Amino acid sequence: METNLLENKSSIKDISVADRCACKLLAIKSLKRQTRKEEEQAQRIFSISIVISGLRCLLSYIIFPFILPFIGLAGNLTPYIGLVIGIVALIFDVIGIRRFFIALHRLRWLVSVIYAGVMTLVCILIAIDMSTIISKL
Repeated sequence: METNLLENKSSIKDISVADRCACKLLAIKSLKRQTRKEEEQAQRIFSISIVISGLRCLLSYIIFPFILPFIGLAGNLTPYIGLVIGIVALIFDVIGIRRFFIALHRLRWLVSVIYAGVMTLVCILIAIDMSTIISKL
């Protein structure tokens, strides 16, 4: 059963003000109670986005600064690769948060806090990559 948040707020008895605000921030126009399949899809997207964000951190903190120079492959492409992976990670993170809220998943707020932490770290890495790219211009 789909419920339009913007047009029919009075019929949403169990949706909190915080949920409504989050849905507006995430540009979610409608919510529906989750089915088992939707819950699994939300968890799958969460797993994928966390893996991509983790890959970004692994590249930034281990592969690029230590492994590549050790084997003689350090190059000027690392900030560009990191930037692309970081952007992809952020996109998947936002998709994941949206999926949890659209499905009214019971862990949506906890997962959002985890996502916010991961996204903060990825944004820092993106800023470092952009700074490196700009400094080389």
